[in-house]
Amino acid sequence: MTLKFGTPAGTANAQAVNLRLVGGVLVGTATSDNADPAAGINVQRILAEMAVLNAPAGTWERLRTPTKITSLTVFNIGATNIVTPTAGKKFRLFGYQLILPGNASIAAAAVLNMDMKDGGAFIFGADVFVPNAAGVGPTLYSGPWVMLPGNGYLSAITNNTLQLNLSVALATSAARINVLTSEE
Repeated sequence: MTLKFGTPAGTANAQAVNLRLVGGVLVGTATSDNADPAAGINVQRILAEMAVLNAPAGTWERLRTPTKITSLTVFNIGATNIVTPTAGKKFRLFGYQLILPGNASIAAAAVLNMDMKDGGAFIFGADVFVPNAAGVGPTLYSGPWVMLPGNGYLSAITNNTLQLNLSVALATSAARINVLTSEE
């Protein structure tokens, strides 16, 4: 069975396959009655045709993987570009992590909004109280890696940049953002 991407989801022609490692080689064996033993199981083809269900659209999409890891520190107020795609392409965000060290401070104690944006449009964010004096204590905010479901978040418009926006400039230290992305 060849899965055609963008077609309605279903399992009418699906073939179940067991994958196992034999002597360092990935081997597939059919587990369903409708398998064609003469055709054999091409593991590379199975892996190439792996797909995820796009539930809102009700279609299958090819499985995408991140190709770039970016880590950047930000301390200025406003938007800072994290990822700028190649001209004519969009970025796809698969996961992110936000960190604000314990020695961060701002001029007047307040809540700092750390918002990720798609060319100015809000995607995700975190709010952290930051003191007006640099501390020596633990990290103020260390978010876990957030892995987005399915194929992640695709930029709304071609040539948009992925940005981190700080609501207040940091007087000491800097916020760190780590992202997993690709282009398409």
